[in-house]
Amino acid sequence: MALEAIRGTRMEANRGTREETVPGIPSRLPALAAEVFGTFVLVLSGTATLLATARIGNGIVPGVLAQIAVSVAFGFGVLAAVYTIASVSGAHINPAVTVGLAAAREFPWPLVPAYCGAQLLGGILAALTNWGIFGDKLGSALDLGTTHPGPGVSLIAALFAEFVLTAVLMIVVMSTAVYERAPGGAMPAGLAIGLWIGCSVFAAFPISGGSLNPARTLGPDIVSAAFPAWWIYVIGPLAGAAAGGWIWQYLKRGRQPGEAPGEGAGDREAAAGREAAADREAASNREAAEARASRGRPGKFVVQKLEGGKYHFTLVAANGQVIATSTPYERRQAALNGIESMKKNARDAEIADQDTE
Repeated sequence: MALEAIRGTRMEANRGTREETVPGIPSRLPALAAEVFGTFVLVLSGTATLLATARIGNGIVPGVLAQIAVSVAFGFGVLAAVYTIASVSGAHINPAVTVGLAAAREFPWPLVPAYCGAQLLGGILAALTNWGIFGDKLGSALDLGTTHPGPGVSLIAALFAEFVLTAVLMIVVMSTAVYERAPGGAMPAGLAIGLWIGCSVFAAFPISGGSLNPARTLGPDIVSAAFPAWWIYVIGPLAGAAAGGWIWQYLKRGRQPGEAPGEGAGDREAAAGREAAADREAASNREAAEARASRGRPGKFVVQKLEGGKYHFTLVAANGQVIATSTPYERRQAALNGIESMKKNARDAEIADQDTE
């Protein structure tokens, strides 16, 4: 999901420090357009299925089979979006994922607003499409398929469900699509993420509606002008994704939160040793290159003092042949200045001072 091409960051060689190279928003327009399309596909697949099952059942309360259908539709929507746009934008298709990646330092913060805005636009377009397909009556009855806490469910319980399920989603994203050792690219990542989305939607359907995605909820909310407990679907997923990214950073490094001093230090010491060895190797390579350059210089400048007290210089090739001789100079510094002028055409030459004074 967060492919190297869209992270906008790189590791500085042999130093372990991260340098952000964030291009301007215009250069990211294809990625932003891909996020709009991917989020549109995701939101439309699930919400349109919800509205379709309501029309088929002539009711507005989804039964078990309808809930299964919606869960499967969201899972397949994720698969389609990831396989389609992963190589263009990374297929975040979720503001919570974008924020979680940024919190885990796997995505540049300056691009977060643009990505989140594109994803919200995709959710709005999906809701408008549902309005056009299913009409005003059914769309109004179900608020175009938005999410809200189930009957008798407290707001805290719904918030907690969104937090936990999104945290697990973020761990799945980090381990399958971001971690450098994850095998296979977009195919296994899309499958793993889609399966978890489907499971989460089904498990949370009677609790919170199973959003895990602010754009999935806010898009229908905005178009239907209904905002049932909207803050749950912003705070819960965003906080859960940030927590999930933090948890995965610890899992990846082989240490636990609050570990005692010295625990898990072996890997860090080994990494520091590898970095030091790499620095030594780089220094050795530089010295060898300088030595080769020194041996390969084509010749040298020789400054000599003449009998009358004046100075001149000659350019001598590596085989001892005199290439050029200057006119006499009154002072030695003037001869050196002449050498500097001539070095423009012989930048690798060496200066050898044979002043007898």
